[in-house]
Amino acid sequence: MLKNIKNYAMALGGLAIALSLTFMSFKASVVEKTSRKTLSFQTWRFVETVDSDPTNPENYVLQQLSDPPCGTIEKKICTITAPDDGNGLPDLQEQMFDPVTNNDQTIEHLIDRAQTSLSSTPTTNVAVLAFKNL
Repeated sequence: MLKNIKNYAMALGGLAIALSLTFMSFKASVVEKTSRKTLSFQTWRFVETVDSDPTNPENYVLQQLSDPPCGTIEKKICTITAPDDGNGLPDLQEQMFDPVTNNDQTIEHLIDRAQTSLSSTPTTNVAVLAFKNL
């Protein structure tokens, strides 16, 4: 009888551990998804403050309503969307879902891909919103 009680107690303990691990895993997943949704993406204008590298966050300022439109001549990146990195610059290491690859990609990678497309068929994407003339 004592052996049965021990086995029952061990099984019950194992079940409790399994349930708590499942709950903790579910909770971590919910927290991660919730934190991703709270990011505030803003439109940034490429102004080449430091150099001509569109993957340098220091080359962007927040888009203003008074800024001229990007135009229709597609020679270089004009605007991107990205969250603020906390220092008043776009966070180019943040990831976005890319429907072309069906995976998350960094904004920097998406900028590189759009920049590369300028040599053939200029193509915007989920991060690069528009191109402009030189």
